[in-house]
Amino acid sequence: MSGLVGQVGARSGTIPIAKGNLVFIERVLRDGAGSVGTPTSYYPVSVSDLGTDSVYAAITASDHAGFTKLKVDYTTNFRLNEGSSHTLMDFKMVRWTGGGDIASETVLIEGSIGDVTSTLETYYSVSGSFVDDISSLGSVTISYAMQYRAMGGSSANCGAIFFGQDSSDKLQLSVYGII
Repeated sequence: MSGLVGQVGARSGTIPIAKGNLVFIERVLRDGAGSVGTPTSYYPVSVSDLGTDSVYAAITASDHAGFTKLKVDYTTNFRLNEGSSHTLMDFKMVRWTGGGDIASETVLIEGSIGDVTSTLETYYSVSGSFVDDISSLGSVTISYAMQYRAMGGSSANCGAIFFGQDSSDKLQLSVYGII
């Protein structure tokens, strides 16, 4: 079969795959958590908080074996209550290896959302996609998560942050291997 460069085994039998194709690895769907308070350091960090207050996935070595790149798609919603001066929040998508709590993370996406003139509360969707070169990471668990905080670490910039308005919000992270 001309033009085929790889094959996928463990998850779907042995199927030849052409270069550039995506292979689904994992989808994490979360309900909104509601208010998480006003974190002034990037939050969440612990696995127990990641499981409810973030979109988070841990990809085992066997799940990413054979891939040199992973594509990650994420969709989240936030409600921000006004701080004493603004309604602004920082966010970042991070990767770390070895599983467990976030440690020695690599920032893959980083940004800010909010309103400098808001007087009450604001609602935002934060969605995106990135390709992560994992060729140098080896045979380890690779984890991805979204972290967030009041902008610049100051509660003056944001009051309560809601990860999803409430449990009716659906938040998602999906991971694909790239052949």
